[in-house]
Amino acid sequence: MGRLTWIALLLLTGCRYRPEPVLLRGDPNDLRALAGKWDGVYSGLESGRAGNITFEITANADSAFGEVLLTIPGDWGPVFPVDLGAAHLEHARSAQTLNVQFVRIAGGQVRGTLEPYRAPDCSCVVHTVFTGSVVGDRIRGSFVTILENGREQHGTWQLKRKKE
Repeated sequence: MGRLTWIALLLLTGCRYRPEPVLLRGDPNDLRALAGKWDGVYSGLESGRAGNITFEITANADSAFGEVLLTIPGDWGPVFPVDLGAAHLEHARSAQTLNVQFVRIAGGQVRGTLEPYRAPDCSCVVHTVFTGSVVGDRIRGSFVTILENGREQHGTWQLKRKKE
């Protein structure tokens, strides 16, 4: 093999996608209620941001894997995480996929955060906190996105557990 081929192989293996687990906190019964693969959507009220959510939780575990793909209507351009680059692609499927960073569940109520991202509609870094209620095979909730200037934007989200 030529030198360029070896370099390309090293780059590809060094930057391969390895999703980072999300730390889960909660009672074992609550954690088991979250077990499974979930798909859903979210919609921002003030921002107009919308997109897909995927989440996978293994039963009896203290970690999970969660991602959010953000889309923004109009010509604002894409959403990118703050840590955009090769390091981001090691834990995310694409440059525009955001990881869920932390989840806590208690009494059927879930709370978590997204990794910070740069929102093109405000050209600023934003932080998002979400809350929701688990009822059977559905989770419904709301979120608050906090802009750099302290202003808040709100929205809703929902997930449905996939059938095995």
